[in-house]
Amino acid sequence: MSTVTAALISDPEMKTEIERYKWAKNEILGSDISFDAAAEEWVKRFSKTWFKLRSDNKHLPFRKIIKTKAGYL
Repeated sequence: MSTVTAALISDPEMKTEIERYKWAKNEILGSDISFDAAAEEWVKRFSKTWFKLRSDNKHLPFRKIIKTKAGYL
């Protein structure tokens, strides 16, 4: 199994999406996960769809509505 790290992610839009995912995950868990852990999960869960949206020239950020303690993201 390969590990995704911050150093391997060069696309600024992808980094932004992973940062959003990291923030949401931290809100849900009530604790801080590392960028690398968030990147690993994001790549497994969302990268295929995210790349498909980009290749279709839609350039829409892939978002999933996530329920947090503070409301919906």
